Amino acid sequence: MRNKSNQLKRYEKKLSTLNQKEFKQMFSEFKRIVENDNSNFSEFSKIEINYERFKELAKAYLVKVFEYNVKSTIRTYTKLFGWGLSKTKIANIRDVMLSNYNKKYAAKKATQLTDTTKEILNNIIKKAQDEGLGLKGIVEAITTRIEDMGINRARTIARTETSSAINNTSMKTADESGMEEKGWVHIGGRYTSRDNHKRLNGKWIPIDKKWDLGNGITAMCPHDPDLPIGELVNCNCLQIYRKRRGESG
Repeated sequence: MRNKSNQLKRYEKKLSTLNQKEFKQMFSEFKRIVENDNSNFSEFSKIEINYERFKELAKAYLVKVFEYNVKSTIRTYTKLFGWGLSKTKIANIRDVMLSNYNKKYAAKKATQLTDTTKEILNNIIKKAQDEGLGLKGIVEAITTRIEDMGINRARTIARTETSSAINNTSMKTADESGMEEKGWVHIGGRYTSRDNHKRLNGKWIPIDKKWDLGNGITAMCPHDPDLPIGELVNCNCLQIYRKRRGESG
């Protein structure tokens, strides 16, 4: 269990770093959009920020990253656990995961990203206006903040999306491979450890049962997309699998 857990930790970290670059690029594109939309205005013009365009951009990047994560996770878990799946089954897992993500989560997550971004930038605009900055100064303040998002928010988004894709895809893959039990692996940190996640570390339950996180909260896996946001952000917990109790898969 420990050896596989350590390998998966390294895999998740590597994948998260790749995904962070994608979300950094997303914010870079948004910055260019804001700059272009406000390049020919006078000092009396109103600041233009196309949040609908950002929502479209966010959804496109979320889907792109999720698709890559699904393919990578299937490949990594089948190799690590020695699951012999046919190409047809692998393709089916990929298609089901992508379809479910597009139908249930992509638009919702893009909207959440947009709403948070709008709130942050509105605060920047208000502060800049209170300081008496003109259009040029306000635009510079906005784009500077977007650059910061490309570092800090991109990192947080990447961690969350990476963990979500890994855990949900690996569970579907394990189920298709005939695994019967799943084990919770807590991966915390100074600011991200949750007591209810710690309590589950090292425990095993049937693969079709839900984890009990307390306070009426249940989940099929760490980063179950239906979990409250407080159970998701900066959670790096993973799930591993085995055929039956006492025997690794």
